[in-house]
Amino acid sequence: MKKLIVANLKMHGTKFEIEELINQYNQIKTSHAQVVLCLPYPYLYLFKSNNISLGAQDVSNKEVGAFTGQVSAEMLADFKVDYCLVGHAERRKYNAENTMQCYEKILQLLKHNITPILCVGENAKQREEGLTLKTLKKQVSGALKRLSPEDIKKVVIAYEPIWAIKNIVKVNPEEINNINIEILKIVAKLLKQPFQDLQIPIIYGGAVNQENANEILSKKFVGGLIAGIRSALPRHTRSYGESKGF
Repeated sequence: MKKLIVANLKMHGTKFEIEELINQYNQIKTSHAQVVLCLPYPYLYLFKSNNISLGAQDVSNKEVGAFTGQVSAEMLADFKVDYCLVGHAERRKYNAENTMQCYEKILQLLKHNITPILCVGENAKQREEGLTLKTLKKQVSGALKRLSPEDIKKVVIAYEPIWAIKNIVKVNPEEINNINIEILKIVAKLLKQPFQDLQIPIIYGGAVNQENANEILSKKFVGGLIAGIRSALPRHTRSYGESKGF
């Protein structure tokens, strides 16, 4: 299975900067990885590429209706969006997004053949209190348990521990690998299958840099990386690309 590298531009960039960014990403060769660029809504129309995939940063949990300011999965499909983030920590924090809404968003995306990337992760307090696995179980099961087994297998899960986002901390690749295994076990329980048999990518984000990216990616149960970026190609993505030739 190819590694999945997801770059989330968040609310950064101008039209000119994003055009330049897309041009940079188009230079990436993807024999060893699938690269996804998540753009702000207004700039989805700029995306043209045969090398990388287009991602959106959010989607409405409603199919259609009087929901001013929201964007439906059908609208994203019109722009040929391949992936879409769901339940990002910033959406949960600033927009009170909950697991039911995550489920509804995933359902909408799957109806239009867009791959959901479900973001999960514990905060510093939950980590300190030993609640990491309990938190992840609530987030993962809450969003997936109502889906059919076939649809669960179409969802990518991004483990983004909130305590590591925007913080200068040293992450342990082996610990990340072990937590990804626990996430797979949560999914496997829903599917009633051994976790070793699952082909669901569990990607990682948080305090990733040029020095640790390749080691994190080398772990068996790390299916890729997700990183927030501004307007330049992430150094760790470039480093992985150069070393792996994708």
